[in-house]
Amino acid sequence: MKIRGLVIAGVLVLAGSARGEERSRQNEVDNFVAQVREGLDKRLVDYPSARFKDVRISTDLKYACGEVNSRNQMGGMTGWAPFYGVPETDGVRIAVTHLLPEIQAGAREDCGPSARVWLPQDFSEALKFRD
Repeated sequence: MKIRGLVIAGVLVLAGSARGEERSRQNEVDNFVAQVREGLDKRLVDYPSARFKDVRISTDLKYACGEVNSRNQMGGMTGWAPFYGVPETDGVRIAVTHLLPEIQAGAREDCGPSARVWLPQDFSEALKFRD
């Protein structure tokens, strides 16, 4: 009887530990997404107008890649352009290819589907502007 109780207690402890690790990982992802949003807010002329699609984040939380369409200084939409974000010590550096055409080749290489392992969900909705 005591052994059975110990086994059940052990299983519960392991299950709780797994849930704790899951929550910790989700917090890391959420923090990375927040840093990407901050970087986009600094980089884009009109972040509240921005729309995103096909946004992926690498499992190692070192790359965020996707496409963005936002307003330019004249108020017109720029059209869909690839962007990527890379963590740095003071946040996430964001590069948008229509703002920096010289990075297009690097973005294709770093953000290609076989370049790295990606988290399974699309983070487009998570990058939308929130008041």
